Amino acid sequence: MTALLAGFVAALLLLAAIGKAAGLDEFGGYLAQLGIPRRIRSATGIAVISLETVLALAIMLRIAEPLSAWAAAVLTGAFVILQIRNVATGSAGCSCYGAVDHSLDSRLSLARASILFIATIVLALSSSASPTLLGNTLINELVGATAAATLLAAIALSNQATLVVAFDRKLRARTAAVADVQLEGELA
Repeated sequence: MTALLAGFVAALLLLAAIGKAAGLDEFGGYLAQLGIPRRIRSATGIAVISLETVLALAIMLRIAEPLSAWAAAVLTGAFVILQIRNVATGSAGCSCYGAVDHSLDSRLSLARASILFIATIVLALSSSASPTLLGNTLINELVGATAAATLLAAIALSNQATLVVAFDRKLRARTAAVADVQLEGELA
């Protein structure tokens, strides 16, 4: 079960890194929103992308266990704190997974970041816990439940993101159509 949870965490970190790399302009905009100075914004973006990639690979390949899992927990904990800030200020999503993510409500980004944070904590605890400390059964049940919850939440948030993006596109198309009709009326 730990391998399944590690796979989910690694996949989400890798998807985040790929999304940021593909949507570097959107992520750069988010870094600007956080107050990162222009002169170090690119370096900061590359550092975050690199860190997510290295942690994803380390977790996937089981390198430096449990250190890599704890490092991922610290990173995702920082993301949760940033998302709490976004919710409090009414900012858009974090662009954590690229351009699509930027259009998400910040509360959805917070929910997703929180789920990933919980998953990384459980992964770190399970990879560093002594089998006699809690017992194999309890650890396996906790890891299995977290893996299942992470998968379900990722699917649910993906579906929500698809719905939000589809609604946004329809709304933009409708707004453009109304603007065209108004323009035609003014020209006639």
